[in-house]
Amino acid sequence: MNQLTGITVVLGKNDTQHLSFLDPGQTYFFSPKPDTNITTVKISTNEGIVVQGDYRSPTKVLGLPGSGR
Repeated sequence: MNQLTGITVVLGKNDTQHLSFLDPGQTYFFSPKPDTNITTVKISTNEGIVVQGDYRSPTKVLGLPGSGR
């Protein structure tokens, strides 16, 4: 397996984020800006991979950071 390079993630109209590379097995979480109206996510790489799908926000569970009280 080779690393993915030139990763571009489009989260919304004014929210495009970039990551230089990901090694095999490595993960990275992209978070939308607070004012981003997000419905779909589009990801592309220098290797020609293009994936687009619906955005799902993480489920909030009591006791976990970011879940409130």
